[in-house]
Amino acid sequence: MTSKRADTGRNRVDCFRQCRQGSLRRLVPIALLASVAACGDSGPADPGDGGTPPLPARFEVTAPDTVTEGASFELTITARTQSGGVAGDFSGTVALSVSGGTVVPSSMTLASGTGTAAAQVTGVTGPLTLRARSGEVEGSTSLTLEPPADRLVGDPADPAAGAIPDLAYTVSEEDFTTGHPDLPGLPLARDIVILSLRLGTRVDEANELLQSLDARIVGGIRGDAGEVPGLLMLRVPTESHAEMEALLAEIRDNALVETALQDVRLGPHRVPQPNGGQPAEWRWGSLDSGGNWGLKRIGVPGMWNLNPGVRKAIADGSSEAPGTLILDSGFAPTHPDLAYSNLTPGQVRVHGTLVAGIVGATYDNGVGVDGMNPFAVLTVAATESVGTLLSDYVARTSADPTIRVVNASLGYNWHLAQPPIDSDTDASAQAMASAGGLLFSLGQQILASRRPLPVLVASAGNAGGKDARFNSPHANAALARGEANIIVVEALQNSSGSTGGATRAGYSDRNGHLSAPGSAILSTGDTVDLSSYSTQSGTSLAAPHVSGLIGYLYTLTPGLADPTQSTNPIRDLLFRTAVPVAGGASSRIDAFAAAHEAGGLRTVQMLSDVDDGTPDGNLRVNPESGAEFTD
Repeated sequence: MTSKRADTGRNRVDCFRQCRQGSLRRLVPIALLASVAACGDSGPADPGDGGTPPLPARFEVTAPDTVTEGASFELTITARTQSGGVAGDFSGTVALSVSGGTVVPSSMTLASGTGTAAAQVTGVTGPLTLRARSGEVEGSTSLTLEPPADRLVGDPADPAAGAIPDLAYTVSEEDFTTGHPDLPGLPLARDIVILSLRLGTRVDEANELLQSLDARIVGGIRGDAGEVPGLLMLRVPTESHAEMEALLAEIRDNALVETALQDVRLGPHRVPQPNGGQPAEWRWGSLDSGGNWGLKRIGVPGMWNLNPGVRKAIADGSSEAPGTLILDSGFAPTHPDLAYSNLTPGQVRVHGTLVAGIVGATYDNGVGVDGMNPFAVLTVAATESVGTLLSDYVARTSADPTIRVVNASLGYNWHLAQPPIDSDTDASAQAMASAGGLLFSLGQQILASRRPLPVLVASAGNAGGKDARFNSPHANAALARGEANIIVVEALQNSSGSTGGATRAGYSDRNGHLSAPGSAILSTGDTVDLSSYSTQSGTSLAAPHVSGLIGYLYTLTPGLADPTQSTNPIRDLLFRTAVPVAGGASSRIDAFAAAHEAGGLRTVQMLSDVDDGTPDGNLRVNPESGAEFTD
């Protein structure tokens, strides 16, 4: 080998001398030798002193596309020449590094241009770049780091909350079955547990628990070490609800566990009706008719008088339309009257499409219907269970701080179970709802440690007057645990002769914070033709009226404070401006009154220059362009 390297070095020197004896008369930089060396060996090299191995052109790094954090995988480094061949003359040490983490070993020795080792990577899960470098020569590859399924990774003495991975949780239809001994008609997971560990639990203690449960991590929400507990979604080897109940009792008795719940399937809060709605039913001539009766009843057309001023504020940068996240059971991937800024449709279903249209169907485009908020920026994500609701809510809003409004028209739907479950009297249903509410409150704590909390609008439920406190995990967190950023909404039906022009719909649950139109609402989507329109009823249709209004108010008045876990300025504003209604419902929202108070003097200035149709009432200044009118 030594003789071969020496011969190679002499060949390169001879080649260089031949070049000098030709037309090249200036001093050739050392770097030029890489190209001149083509006379002998192919590939760039430093000739050194005749005994130093040549440098390769690059390193080729070979590793699996996906590796598990802390687990061994085969890593191969190959030195390549300029032409792509193996730089067999290269032997030496190559330094290893990884973006966002640590790789072991930190270096490898190559012999005859190649080397292989068992490596491990720890760090931030997700896409990473693994690099190899020696002097000025380097190479890299991309890989995805996944958390281990059976344990937390970290120093054994570290807090477990900070070692929980942020891992998206996806449900499987096969996980949910009916036949629970206490809730026989409800679709419950027989093998998925959602749990939170107590603060102070160490990594080694958590891993001992996971090992004892024979559990695999299928989802997670990282906590704040020492301050906020994290959440884990675990797959356990139980095959029946009876086995799950026994395991849950064992888990809840463990001193390390704050709370635990088997995953529960959530459903939309819609009352199916025959399709009586067409875009022709979208008319403004009569206060008491049409699929848009609700917008007229709560004063939305009056609020829309402020649109030109809001557009101008957006154009000049003094305002910005916040994002609205809609968590629902599924969406139409496209609709001619909707524009999604981000779409994760999940199963194609009509329900989420209906909700999205009430919030933000394209305004004044001559097509179909108009959404509450002409400036809505919609992000939609399919959510089907307590676990996915928690995972999607925290992950989506953490990743996008512009989202300030979240709509979740989902719940347990106890009354649709076979046989139906009375959540006002059934202790098992109430215990499950309370456990879900605690888990959701813990999720809120995690989210609050990352960003200001958004306002979350929840439907009250359609069980016909039951207590909304037991309707969903998020409603329970609001009504039983005092999470101030969550607003629970009851549904109203049109009743022009009643107090406030509406009364509580017979299907609507009670004890929500506010009410909004929910019966005979025309919106985007139809069960037969998702690109069409239909008239539907339910508290699912009431909640997005509130979500749309809140998004509009944030755009109108950017200074409205973000809610904390103890106060919610925008909910207080909606309370102050709400109107009493009949039927024992909570007061209904008043869009115009809320916008008027939110904008203060600015709103008055916008409204004082409105064309009332009289010769002396024409607009003096175009609020969008600033140009004066001369007629």
